[in-house]
Amino acid sequence: MKSQAGYSLLELIIVIVIIAILAAVAIPNYLSIATRARVIAATQDVNTISLAAGLYKLDHNGVYPNNLTQLTAAPVAPYTQYMQYIPLDPWGTAYVISNGAIISRGADKVAGGVGVNADIVSTANL
Repeated sequence: MKSQAGYSLLELIIVIVIIAILAAVAIPNYLSIATRARVIAATQDVNTISLAAGLYKLDHNGVYPNNLTQLTAAPVAPYTQYMQYIPLDPWGTAYVISNGAIISRGADKVAGGVGVNADIVSTANL
């Protein structure tokens, strides 16, 4: 009698089904964690840019910058460069400043929204 080495088709199908079930459980959890990480990163960026805008306001007689590129401009005495660069938000969109508030438009990249699409706004300097 010849002995057969290897796995039967049934055993392979069972393993594939188990892997599929594990993936079905793990992938939604991963996406949820990735979404929360983007929101946290945007919140941290907004707070950092807000601090730089607050320093700009202190140096410029209580006036916020008109746009965020003013925070990265080459310093002119007696002022300083407030940030080396302005990052994009985690969704690839530029942050904006409006009346001193730094804003990320969220995952949908438009004003407003709910949940992950909600704007992330810093009003710490207002």
